[in-house]
Amino acid sequence: VAESNLTTILITHDVREGVLLADRVVAVKDGDLGLIVAGKRHQTDRLAIDQTIDDVQNFILAESE
Repeated sequence: VAESNLTTILITHDVREGVLLADRVVAVKDGDLGLIVAGKRHQTDRLAIDQTIDDVQNFILAESE
C-alpha cells in the first residue's frame, strides 16, 4: 500500500477502535491534551496492542489532581 501525506482525524469514545486504527492516539481529558501514544495500526503483537489500550484507558479513568 502506498503511503500518502493525508492527515485524517478520527474522534471516538472507543479506545480500542482508536488504538487499532491510528498511527498516533491523542487522549483528551478535562479539555486538555494529556496523553499521546503510538497507535497500533501496523502492529501485530497482541500484548503490545492490549497494553496500549490499557494505558490509554487508565489515563482517561485516572482521578484528576
